[in-house]
Amino acid sequence: GVEVLSHPSRKNPAVPFGALDPVTRAEMQREFQRLKKQLNKTIVFVTHDVREALMLATRIALLSEGRLVGVYSARDFRAAAEPEARAFVRALEAGEDLLTA
Repeated sequence: GVEVLSHPSRKNPAVPFGALDPVTRAEMQREFQRLKKQLNKTIVFVTHDVREALMLATRIALLSEGRLVGVYSARDFRAAAEPEARAFVRALEAGEDLLTA
């Protein structure tokens, strides 16, 4: 989901993009990109969808078992050496292989 902190003491409710149909989800992702540019604010977007993270993020923070594994650019995430990051990249690549088969 997404939380935009327009004021430090206020939080907007999270939007569960994963619960949306593909067409609405794509529209929300485009709107997210537009807002990110327009607001020029830090936006925390929490997702388990690696494709979505790589598409929307400026930086990706990977958490595992309650600890921060690393913070990466999209390019650096794909090349990360940490086993947790490699597992996500392998899953992403396996999905891409299915799409091109």
